[in-house]
Amino acid sequence: MGISDATFYNWKNKFGGLGVSERRSLRQLEDENRRLKQMEAGQADASGCRAKKALKTAKRRRSITFLQDSYRVSNRRACAVIQMSRSNYSHKSRKHDDPALRFRICEIAKDRVRYSYQRIHILLQREGWRVNHKCVLRIYREEGLNLRHKRARRRVAAAHRMDRPELNAIYLSNNLLI
Repeated sequence: MGISDATFYNWKNKFGGLGVSERRSLRQLEDENRRLKQMEAGQADASGCRAKKALKTAKRRRSITFLQDSYRVSNRRACAVIQMSRSNYSHKSRKHDDPALRFRICEIAKDRVRYSYQRIHILLQREGWRVNHKCVLRIYREEGLNLRHKRARRRVAAAHRMDRPELNAIYLSNNLLI
């Protein structure tokens, strides 16, 4: 049957004394138990399908604001309904977006095409910009400046292989002609 001895004896212990109808009902109970566990974990709805993906933070914030405006509920109650922590709702992003920095990064990448974000970061530091390498990477990616990875070149180009003269004989180490 293609199974190990341990698997066979485990099956024998589990299903050995059961009839066909009893095995079928055991299988149905196991399936129902699995579905109930998924529903409890919030992974499935009543029909057994997977639940929808949770909203992103920005959409959750808009939903909380809508609840507060429409239904006149408190911040705490709205956050509880949407299942978002209050600290996450009130968090303000401190993302630094300087258009002059963005322009300078694009300018350097345009002049020096083969420079990666790390090299651009070094050049910016030399020019006096106080900027983190992660910020440079984020802007570099947002502007679509990612370097393409080149394929490894072959050691011998095809054109050079075509120019080789064909050998009519093989020379041995002692220069005897075969």
